[in-house]
Amino acid sequence: MADSFQNPVGPNKPTDPYENYRIEEIQKDKGEKESQKPASDRPLLAAFVVYVLKKIVGFFERSPQEKACAFTEGDLRGLLIRMKELLESLKMEDHSQDAVFLQELSGVWVLLHDTALEIPRKSHFAAQMRALIQSIRDYPEGREHSLGFYLSEYTGQKWMPFPYMEIIQGLWVDYQKNEDESQLERWCRDLDGMIADFAE
Repeated sequence: MADSFQNPVGPNKPTDPYENYRIEEIQKDKGEKESQKPASDRPLLAAFVVYVLKKIVGFFERSPQEKACAFTEGDLRGLLIRMKELLESLKMEDHSQDAVFLQELSGVWVLLHDTALEIPRKSHFAAQMRALIQSIRDYPEGREHSLGFYLSEYTGQKWMPFPYMEIIQGLWVDYQKNEDESQLERWCRDLDGMIADFAE
């Protein structure tokens, strides 16, 4: 009988080169690896998100007086202290080119400004707070845009406008010329008085 591809030469039949690879084994290994994976953290993350949302909604459902009380118990004093630290730092060094300083000053200002709106108007502390906020907001006189404008409008920005940097530099220069009567010193004294109210 003539040899052909159906009747190959040789005593042994050719072997299948893929005979030793079994799909069942691969599936088995895959199942074992999946069983070794840790449980998903998604349920925990979802629970945390729901918890935070409830806290936020609960906060905004409070009356203005309740919001102010909740805030002043901890964070407000810290904000006042941090604002004073930033102003004290500006006395010692011209930070008008320091983007990190300018951004932090802006962030603290916005939090203080928004909190001042929630404090009951009849309290002595509220009057002090509003006077400080207005003084910072309107400084300096006679300019198209005040310090308060730049502090509010450029919060979180990666760049700061030149007039904002000019005002910051002007505060530093003013302190170097006349420390006791400078605007920086007046703001720091006001902050000291408000911080002291928390200790009483």
